[in-house]
Amino acid sequence: QIHWMGGGATVPSQPEWYTLQFSDDGQVQVGADCNRGHGAWTTTGRGKLQLGPLAVTRAFCGDDPVNQRFLPGLEKVRSVEFSETRVRLIAPVDDVVLEFEPLSDGD
Repeated sequence: QIHWMGGGATVPSQPEWYTLQFSDDGQVQVGADCNRGHGAWTTTGRGKLQLGPLAVTRAFCGDDPVNQRFLPGLEKVRSVEFSETRVRLIAPVDDVVLEFEPLSDGD
């Protein structure tokens, strides 16, 4: 889901097409609808996260409104929050929160 801090949310029609996979070596793999990419991630302390630069294909995937917010929002992320069932990436510049559920073991 993508939440706006002022209210409202957008849920992708195919949420499993929007993925992030973090590796211990500071790399992140990105799935964004029909686009794929990779880049770096860094942290400067508890709850702090920065992604980018990201190299991502930019194919037109359709008119899903999530497409216009997801990729630009990723590179503006500055913090992260964890709960038992969700990971929230917060991009305060655009007042956007990107919310993810962990993949099951079979995914």
